[in-house]
Amino acid sequence: MAPNGVSLPTYGVVNLSAVQKLDTGVGNGTELRLDVLNVGDTIHEIRSGTGVGVGARQFGLRRTILAGVTQRFSARFASAAKIAFRPPGRRRNMLAIQFGQRG
Repeated sequence: MAPNGVSLPTYGVVNLSAVQKLDTGVGNGTELRLDVLNVGDTIHEIRSGTGVGVGARQFGLRRTILAGVTQRFSARFASAAKIAFRPPGRRRNMLAIQFGQRG
Protein backbone atom coordinates (compact mmCIF):
# COMPACT_ATOMS: atom_id res chain seq x y z
CA MET A 1 0.00 0.00 0.00
CA ALA A 2 1.28 3.48 -0.83
CA PRO A 3 2.02 6.00 1.96
CA ASN A 4 -1.02 8.10 2.86
CA GLY A 5 -3.23 5.63 1.01
CA VAL A 6 -5.33 4.51 3.99
CA SER A 7 -8.97 5.53 4.17
CA LEU A 8 -11.09 5.62 7.30
CA PRO A 9 -14.71 4.51 7.72
CA THR A 10 -17.35 7.15 7.11
CA TYR A 11 -19.03 8.74 10.12
CA GLY A 12 -21.78 11.21 10.88
CA VAL A 13 -22.48 13.50 13.79
CA VAL A 14 -25.59 15.44 14.80
CA ASN A 15 -25.30 19.11 15.80
CA LEU A 16 -28.14 21.21 17.25
CA SER A 17 -28.45 25.00 17.41
CA ALA A 18 -31.04 27.35 18.87
CA VAL A 19 -31.11 31.16 18.57
CA GLN A 20 -33.52 33.40 20.48
CA LYS A 21 -33.85 37.10 19.65
CA LEU A 22 -34.70 39.36 22.58
CA ASP A 23 -35.97 42.92 22.56
CA THR A 24 -34.09 44.39 25.52
CA GLY A 25 -34.51 48.02 24.48
CA VAL A 26 -30.73 48.36 24.17
CA GLY A 27 -29.29 48.99 20.71
CA ASN A 28 -30.65 46.96 17.84
CA GLY A 29 -31.42 43.82 19.80
CA THR A 30 -29.87 40.93 21.65
CA GLU A 31 -29.50 37.31 20.57
CA LEU A 32 -28.94 34.27 22.79
CA ARG A 33 -27.48 31.17 21.14
CA LEU A 34 -26.98 27.58 22.29
CA ASP A 35 -25.13 24.98 20.20
CA VAL A 36 -24.60 21.32 21.02
CA LEU A 37 -21.99 19.65 18.80
CA ASN A 38 -21.86 15.86 18.45
CA VAL A 39 -25.10 15.31 20.38
CA GLY A 40 -24.64 11.52 20.48
CA ASP A 41 -21.07 11.90 21.78
CA THR A 42 -19.77 9.53 19.09
CA ILE A 43 -16.05 8.86 18.96
CA HIS A 44 -14.79 9.13 15.41
CA GLU A 45 -11.27 8.95 14.08
CA ILE A 46 -10.35 11.73 11.63
CA ARG A 47 -6.70 10.67 11.07
CA SER A 48 -5.27 7.18 11.50
CA GLY A 49 -1.72 8.25 12.36
CA THR A 50 -0.27 6.35 9.43
CA GLY A 51 1.47 7.85 6.45
CA VAL A 52 4.45 10.03 5.77
CA GLY A 53 5.09 12.66 8.47
CA VAL A 54 2.11 11.65 10.61
CA GLY A 55 2.76 10.34 14.07
CA ALA A 56 -0.47 10.07 16.02
CA ARG A 57 -4.13 9.20 15.62
CA GLN A 58 -6.55 12.11 15.88
CA PHE A 59 -10.21 12.11 16.81
CA GLY A 60 -13.09 14.54 16.22
CA LEU A 61 -14.72 16.65 18.90
CA ARG A 62 -16.60 14.90 21.68
CA ARG A 63 -19.92 16.39 22.79
CA THR A 64 -19.38 20.12 23.16
CA ILE A 65 -21.82 22.76 24.42
CA LEU A 66 -21.43 26.36 23.25
CA ALA A 67 -23.45 29.35 24.41
CA GLY A 68 -23.28 32.90 23.12
CA VAL A 69 -24.76 36.34 23.58
CA THR A 70 -24.70 38.95 20.82
CA GLN A 71 -25.63 42.57 21.50
CA ARG A 72 -26.11 44.73 18.42
CA PHE A 73 -25.44 48.42 19.01
CA SER A 74 -25.87 49.57 15.42
CA ALA A 75 -26.60 47.97 12.08
CA ARG A 76 -22.86 47.89 11.31
CA PHE A 77 -21.19 46.61 14.49
CA ALA A 78 -22.03 43.89 16.99
CA SER A 79 -20.34 42.81 20.19
CA ALA A 80 -20.37 39.10 20.96
CA ALA A 81 -19.46 36.93 23.92
CA LYS A 82 -19.08 33.18 23.41
CA ILE A 83 -18.75 30.61 26.14
CA ALA A 84 -17.65 27.02 25.55
CA PHE A 85 -18.00 24.30 28.16
CA ARG A 86 -17.00 20.65 27.94
CA PRO A 87 -19.21 18.55 30.23
CA PRO A 88 -17.67 16.79 33.26
CA GLY A 89 -16.37 13.26 32.88
CA ARG A 90 -14.00 14.08 30.04
CA ARG A 91 -10.24 13.99 30.39
CA ARG A 92 -10.13 17.74 30.67
CA ASN A 93 -12.91 20.08 31.72
CA MET A 94 -12.84 23.27 29.77
CA LEU A 95 -14.45 26.66 30.12
CA ALA A 96 -13.46 29.26 27.57
CA ILE A 97 -14.91 32.75 27.23
CA GLN A 98 -14.24 34.82 24.14
CA PHE A 99 -15.17 38.45 23.59
CA GLY A 100 -14.92 40.18 20.29
CA GLN A 101 -16.34 42.62 17.80
CA ARG A 102 -17.36 41.94 14.30
CA GLY A 103 -18.20 44.42 11.65
